[in-house]
Amino acid sequence: MRSSHTLALCLFLAGAAQAQDLNVVTSVEVKDEGNSVTVSVKGSKPPNFTTFSMADPARFVIDLSETKFQGVPEDLRFDDGVVRIVKNLAYGSGASAIARVMIAFSVDVEPPDVQTDGNSLLVRVAKPAGAAVAGTAAKPAGAAAASGAGDGAAAVAAAAVAKSEADQEARQVALAREQVEAEAREQARKSAEATAKEREAQAQLEAQAKVREAEQLAARQAAEEEEARVAADARRAEIRAKVAAPAVAAPAVAAPAGPTLAEPTPAVAAPAEPTPAGPTPAELAAAAAAERTAANQSKADAKAEAKARREAEQAAA
Repeated sequence: MRSSHTLALCLFLAGAAQAQDLNVVTSVEVKDEGNSVTVSVKGSKPPNFTTFSMADPARFVIDLSETKFQGVPEDLRFDDGVVRIVKNLAYGSGASAIARVMIAFSVDVEPPDVQTDGNSLLVRVAKPAGAAVAGTAAKPAGAAAASGAGDGAAAVAAAAVAKSEADQEARQVALAREQVEAEAREQARKSAEATAKEREAQAQLEAQAKVREAEQLAARQAAEEEEARVAADARRAEIRAKVAAPAVAAPAVAAPAGPTLAEPTPAVAAPAEPTPAGPTPAELAAAAAAERTAANQSKADAKAEAKARREAEQAAA
């Protein structure tokens, strides 16, 4: 449990550190420089980015990784004949945070020139030849009569183009959001796998510790049982030795002085055979009690050993 708490704290601190280390974009500006239009993106650190172009309508996309917007509007609209709108979109959080700057053009342009200047990213878009003149030139005299009839069709066409652009932008936004969410899910899965592996390793260590403890207990019980068995055997051997030992011969008694010639010689009785000395009742009772104690101890030790083995098997399982 302590290790799980430590892992969670480390992940939290890592996430907090990553959040503090993000590149913060505070300004997105568009500037007309005569022959070109420059989009500047200012952040708090040198940008880490990728770019790609899109067609129908023409767009240029910059994705800044580990970056977030701060105080930047989502839509910046222009009418300079080249850049039509700049959309600022944010996806994800932490290390997966992506800040997307999408530049939509009013006309087809050459691939922009992208450069970095310190913490700023500069995107220079060259104006097509005659783009500015085409936006302000007067209509030919013969076109005046047809201009009124063509305005309605132009408006319908413009609305259709705007709707197509909006739909495509919505699809791109949805795809980017799905990508960020998929990355977040993958990161969460990896984190969960790491936590599960740590818990599994901890459980294995605890099980191994229990097995070792049960084995040590069984070894101690076996040693005690062997010691008790040896002591009981020695006691029984001692009692058997006493039972089988021959009786010590009694000391000879001095014979009385023989009779005189005048006195008749009395008959001398033959000495009685010595009887072997057997164990006393107290010794027999002690031997029986020792044997019962040894038997009871052996049974108790066997039960304890069986219990220890069961506990070791359960801990290993």
